[in-house]
This record gives sequence, C-alpha cells and structure tokens, in this order.
Amino acid sequence: MGSDTSEDPLGLCGATLEGRYEVLRYVSRGGSGAVYQATHRGLGSPVALKVLVLGEALLAEDQARRVETFHAEARILARLDHPAVARALDHGATGVNGQELLWIAMEWIDGLTLDAALDARGRSPLAPREALKLLRPVLEGVAAAHALGIAHRDLKPANVMLAATARGPDRARLVDFGVAKLFDAERGAGDGVTRTESERSAFSFAYASPEQLGRARTGPWTDVHALGLLLVELLVGRPAYDASDPIALAGQILDPERPTPARAGVAVGALEPVLARALALRPADRYADAGALLAALDRAVEAAPPRAARAPDVRRGLASPGGRLAGGAWVAAVALLSLVALGATWQRATSAPTPPPRAPPPRASHSLEAPPTPVVAPREAPAVPVATPPRRPAAPTVQGPPRRSAPPRSREIFIE
Repeated sequence: MGSDTSEDPLGLCGATLEGRYEVLRYVSRGGSGAVYQATHRGLGSPVALKVLVLGEALLAEDQARRVETFHAEARILARLDHPAVARALDHGATGVNGQELLWIAMEWIDGLTLDAALDARGRSPLAPREALKLLRPVLEGVAAAHALGIAHRDLKPANVMLAATARGPDRARLVDFGVAKLFDAERGAGDGVTRTESERSAFSFAYASPEQLGRARTGPWTDVHALGLLLVELLVGRPAYDASDPIALAGQILDPERPTPARAGVAVGALEPVLARALALRPADRYADAGALLAALDRAVEAAPPRAARAPDVRRGLASPGGRLAGGAWVAAVALLSLVALGATWQRATSAPTPPPRAPPPRASHSLEAPPTPVVAPREAPAVPVATPPRRPAAPTVQGPPRRSAPPRSREIFIE
C-alpha cells in the first residue's frame, strides 16, 4: 500500500517512527491529534498512529496541558482492556522533520464510524431492540471504564466505530479517550452546579451535558447522559440536539423538557422512562454509571414494542426526575454558568486556526476499502401526524428525517 501525501498536516507520510512504524497515509484530525495509518515493519500489521498536534497559536501553558492530557490518554488506554475499546499498543516521542512528536500506536479498526453508517442507511429510526443491540458493546465498554474509575466525557457517533468482523455483523467499538479522566468513585454526581476543580475540560457541543456546559464536575453521570443521547438518535433517526446556532443549542441542552423519543413523537414503550432518567438535567437524578443504565435498558427492552412507532401524545412521559421537577432555580443557575462560559468558549473555538479539511469519503478514520453494507437495513417508519410540543416544533414525520447541521456535531469546545 502506498503512502498518501496529498493531505498531511505534519509531513509524516513516508517517515518511519522509532524504526518500526512506517507511516502510510494521513487519515483524519480531531481536537488535538492527527491520525495516520501505519504498518509495523517487523510484524507487517496495520496500526493507527495518533500524533499530538500543538498549534503555533497556543500559549506555552496550553501546550503543556495538551501534552499532559495526551500522556494521560495513553495511560488510560493501557489500563482499560475491553474488546469494545480500541487498544493502545505503544507510546513514545520521536523527532521527525525537526520536530518532537508525541504519538500513540493503537489497534487499527477497519470499518465505518457510527455517523457514516447512519448516513448510509438514510438515518431511518431503529427499533428499540435493534438500537440496544447495536450500541450494547459501547455500553459494556463504557461500563468497564466506569468500573476502573475512568470517564470518557466525549461520547458521540464520530467516536464509535462499526468494525468489520469475520464472524458476523459489524461490532461497535469505542475510540478516542483524548478527554477521558480518572474520577473519584466516592464523590457523587451532585447537583450539577458545583464548579469543576480541573483547569481544563473539553466536549463536543452537540453531545454535551448540562454540567459540561456549566463547567460543573463531570464523571460517569456525564457519560450516561451521552449514551442516552446516542440511543435517542438511533431510535428517532436524528440527533437529540439539532440546533445550528450555539445559543439555541445551549437552550436545548438546558431545556427542562428532556429530548426523549416521546418528545420527538416516537413511542418506545418502557424505554421512555429509562431514557428520561438517563437524560435528567441534574446529574444526581441519572443512573450512577453505564452499568446501571445497561441493566435498566435490558429490563425495559423486553417490554418495548418490536418497532419504533409514532407516539400518540408527544407530551407523554416528559416529566423526568431532572425535568420540570428539578425547579427553575437549578436551571437558572446552570444557565448562568453556561452562558458565561459559552461566550468565551465560542469565541475561542471560532477564532482558533482552522484545521485541514477532512477527506470527503464516508469511510471511517480506520479504513481504506469501499464502504461496507450498512449494519442495519433501512426500514420505513409509519408517517402519522404528530402533535406539536409547546417548547419547539416536532420534526415533520416524513421518510428519512433531515440530517443535522455539520458544524455543531463536529466542533469540539475547550474551556479553560
């Protein structure tokens, strides 16, 4: 396989790291790392090289934080051994082209991101059992991380790979622990207003939790919220938060009426109260961790309808433990913290150097082949008129719900 130097932000294509990793091609770039495909010269096996990118505009203090975060990711991946999590194979620092580069050699995963797979199948909704079956490996992987005191904090479709397997359907794998952290299991979730003690946090805006927006303490409860958002997206066929304007998006994240399937007009039976609790505004009102969420989903899915259906009343099931019962004072407190952070955050994100454009093919960050057949065949969702919620209008019930706007899904926000 030849190298691809047409788009190579660090000029690594064709180079060899540590005398054993031959860089073949540039794949993609995230918030702080560029991913390359390489091959181990001794074993002949493919690997994914994640290389730290330090922008010239960053202050020395910011660069030091990113370096420490990168080292922390390597340590976390070495500690976490689960079949649903991409494994770290090696870690080091190498001088290439006159620059010192930090890198992590990771297991190469051939497949599609969940984002690309949903696009390939037209984003038609999945039935409850199908959605849980697809996301189960991720739930199990996050539960294993929580058991080890690790919170991912950036769960989103772009960080879930559907890996090709030799024994059956593609299997979901979790990648990118770049903003993961170790948490103290003895400290509870709290009310979601207590300010974080860390100097830096990061999140993807369209999958953020209320506490991330308000710079409150994060932990396994933050991942529970993100897992709830992923399940809603699979069940409804579009992202739970879909505003393109940052202020409107923040309003959706802090809305007391949580973005459950019922609010989108989709009836999922016993899964509705489970997702309402997972998406509660107050972290303390959610499931304690991913393991508890998975157990509740398993109990509920047996009572759920075999197919997703349109809900006869979109107002039904919206009163969740963290919804209206949480009280306006809590929402106002988080909103105040959020809006203060949002102004500086959005200005920083929009003024940051624009990363190199991503390659157009829908193939995921770990693939060279043509896109495989989507994991789940498209199915039709019955189109029945839906009552309009008072807070925001329900999306039109037509075949193939509209795709979300790209910027808020891909933008990663760093707060200091």
